[in-house]
Amino acid sequence: SQGREGIEVMHFAGTEIQKIWRGKMKRAVMVSLISTKLDLAATSIQKTWRSYCCEINFILTVVLSLKVQALVRGYFTRSKMRLQHDSATCVQAIFRGSSARNSTNAVAKSAAKKIQRLAKAYIARKKVEEKIKVLQNFARVLIRKRKLRNLKLAILKLQSQHRGNAVRSKRSKKVRIAAKRVLEANARASEQPHMKLSKRTGVALLTLLTSTRLAEIMRAVQVLEISTRLSEKCCFKFAEAGAADVLYELMRTCNRSLPHVELLQLVLLTLQNVAFFSHLIYSIATNSSIEILIDLTQMFRDKEIVFCSAIRLINKICSIRNELLIQCGREENVKRLKGIYSISVRKSKITTTRKTSATTTRKPSAAAARKTSKRSVRSRKSMTSAIGASNDTDMQIAITTLEHILAIIEKLPTR
Repeated sequence: SQGREGIEVMHFAGTEIQKIWRGKMKRAVMVSLISTKLDLAATSIQKTWRSYCCEINFILTVVLSLKVQALVRGYFTRSKMRLQHDSATCVQAIFRGSSARNSTNAVAKSAAKKIQRLAKAYIARKKVEEKIKVLQNFARVLIRKRKLRNLKLAILKLQSQHRGNAVRSKRSKKVRIAAKRVLEANARASEQPHMKLSKRTGVALLTLLTSTRLAEIMRAVQVLEISTRLSEKCCFKFAEAGAADVLYELMRTCNRSLPHVELLQLVLLTLQNVAFFSHLIYSIATNSSIEILIDLTQMFRDKEIVFCSAIRLINKICSIRNELLIQCGREENVKRLKGIYSISVRKSKITTTRKTSATTTRKPSAAAARKTSKRSVRSRKSMTSAIGASNDTDMQIAITTLEHILAIIEKLPTR
């Protein structure tokens, strides 16, 4: 029974120990479970709180930022408005001051303008009055001078009439007949306007441009030579009609017969009359003029009038147009001009030598009676010698001109 009681006590003790141990283990498990749940709950609470605090802080930050932005924007807006207000106030002050000054100046300016207008009107009236006085004096002087001139003209007319009557009463019968012929010619000219120089020039140009008969062309060229020698208007009409080309073609068809030589002389004189006016030289400086004139100088080098006139025309035409000077400077033309120059110089020397020998060998007259009887013959000889001397002078001038033309051609850059 004691052993059983000991076993029961030990069994009881073991049961109690187990119970305590199991309770302790249960409590430990429960404590661990509770501590884990508490940690989780605390962590959750802390997370929630922290998120709440962060949200609150963010909201506060946003609100404060908006507040600060509103304050800053308000400050800048107020500053801008203040600046605009000050500017508007300044502009208003300037405008009001300007308006006030303008109103004051307008009154002053209107008064000044009125004074100036009155002063200018007064000065203008004074000037007009002075000019009127000057014009009146000038008109009075002019009227007096005109009256005096009319009086002088009347006196001169009376004197001329008196002198004319006196001279006419003393003139011879021959002079009276000549005066009568002059009056009749003037009357015929006034009654026949087609005989005026301009009309005759027009008819001669028409004949020259349309006719083919030598006699008509000769008369037309004679009229043209006279009209171009006497009138610049006729020369202008000649150039306007383009008659130079017709004359050049006419010269090309001429030969060495006496009528053709006379026609050539008239044609060359007509061209020289037109070339006398510098603004009309272009009308006779045609493209074929140089060739025709060189042919003319070569063919008629023994005819002094034709030769000299052709050389003068070549010189004038080459001096006015460089193209024709270049055309004159061609090799064949230069060769022909040099040949003409050498022949003319040689002929001039021979003529001079002959005249010198003739003057040295001339014998004086035998008696005074023979001198008296041969006075008319001597006068004719003196006239002939004078004409020959003038022809020699023209020939020397033509040779000098030809030498000048050759010198200019030698200086051309193409040569």
